[in-house]
Amino acid sequence: RVSRAADELLWLAAVLVGGAAGSAARYAVGRAAAFLPVTQEFPWHTFAVNAAGSFVLGLVAAWYKAHPQPA
Repeated sequence: RVSRAADELLWLAAVLVGGAAGSAARYAVGRAAAFLPVTQEFPWHTFAVNAAGSFVLGLVAAWYKAHPQPA
């Protein structure tokens, strides 16, 4: 069994990786969509990346719930 401190560090690492991936995706999609006039009124690129990330996180959570780790 992994110690509590190591477990906390793994969760922190997962959050950091997820945050970095989301930031990079928002930047890349924002640069790609910068020429669209609709992005001047509302940041649709940020909304799209956040919605997609939430969907993927939901899939991961559902998979994790269906495949529990042994105690």
